Amino acid sequence: MDAFLPATPTLMGLVQFHTSAAVVQDLTGDATDLKADIDAVSGGGLTNWEDGLLKSRGLLEAGLDRDDAVHPDLIVFFSDGDPTTSSGPGTNLADAVTQADFAKTSASSMPIRIITVGIGTSVTTANMQAISGPVVSP
Repeated sequence: MDAFLPATPTLMGLVQFHTSAAVVQDLTGDATDLKADIDAVSGGGLTNWEDGLLKSRGLLEAGLDRDDAVHPDLIVFFSDGDPTTSSGPGTNLADAVTQADFAKTSASSMPIRIITVGIGTSVTTANMQAISGPVVSP
């Protein structure tokens, strides 16, 4: 974070997810606030990639987002486990991939890129690639 804020015009937000997701910090250029928010994140519950991606996309398609032609959007997605719940009609992973594909084909903004970071041994590489790779859902 220190490499980007405040040295560049980057804005960052924070979405926490477990059984459900919540926006912890709207888009901001304030590194001090973001660091405090990250330090306050706690775990517990199931792992809902679908809702985490939905809320992340919402941040980047909302009013605080800037012109994507000048400031491209990026989701950096951290997880310590594979998806274990979702609210969609498919499997937990399929529902997450659908949300990732919605981000990658966003009609409200230019396509949103997704980079994934798996923490620990409970994350399957192929699952992380499924949400960060090419669009697979119709």
